[in-house]
Amino acid sequence: MKKIFIFILLVVNLIANTENKILNEANIKKINGDATEYLMHKVFTKNGWRRIPSEVGVNGIDGLYVKYDKYGNIIDVMVSEAKYNTSTLGYTQNKSVRQMSKKWILDNIDLLMKSSQIKQNPALLAQYSQIKKHIQNGNYKARLFHLTISDNYLKPSLYKISEMGEVNILKNSLVGRENYKINNMLIDITNPKNRFEAQIVEYFTKGRINSFIKFAKKNNIPINEKIFDLLRKNIKIDEYTLNKIIAQEYELTKAIKNFYQYKNSIAISKYRLKFKTRTFWQKAFRVVRRIK
Repeated sequence: MKKIFIFILLVVNLIANTENKILNEANIKKINGDATEYLMHKVFTKNGWRRIPSEVGVNGIDGLYVKYDKYGNIIDVMVSEAKYNTSTLGYTQNKSVRQMSKKWILDNIDLLMKSSQIKQNPALLAQYSQIKKHIQNGNYKARLFHLTISDNYLKPSLYKISEMGEVNILKNSLVGRENYKINNMLIDITNPKNRFEAQIVEYFTKGRINSFIKFAKKNNIPINEKIFDLLRKNIKIDEYTLNKIIAQEYELTKAIKNFYQYKNSIAISKYRLKFKTRTFWQKAFRVVRRIK
């Protein structure tokens, strides 16, 4: 009996250590930072921008986007940096060049053009040459995509960045077609008001799950039901959406996938029952009104 008790304690301790390893403050910040970048890519690509590779290894530009004319020539360039919560634009190691300044962007484009992946691909190299010319001529957009989470609300903000890498909210406000619907919205993660807000929450959640899973794999933490239960506890979103993302996005074992699809079917059944009940009472009230 004593041995069994010790074994249970060891298992509980192992689970607790796994949870602590994943969910310490630094890792949560990293997960949310990755999700902010994922959300940024989704917002811009949904608005007609084409994303192209912008990083060498883990360093580089968060988002590099272009628009083409009908002949395949690049006519517009946007460079964007994603920041979460209190993160701000920094400097290079010798503190001489500000992140997202024109010089910093050109330095990173040069690094991309020297990388073996692009250097050996003439078509890609030609694209980056076009991009470089646009930036040198000042014909580009530089943006800061900033996200905060407060009291279960997402607040995304977009700002212009000057050629010196400065963000001035008053001087550089976004107007007209440069502005996006998402800018300065306050979105309840657990109760989005409409389809657009629900989509933003889903994008952010996918980004968090992607980062969460990547971290677990990097640290040799088994991807199993316990990990997804941990996700369920710590990512506030409706059960149907979370189960749908987990079942669709990951190569799970058949047993785990069936488990989540089953849970998903229960969530759908509850939703349908709720809808049918609401519809029944709506019809009943209409009949009562007619009788009166």
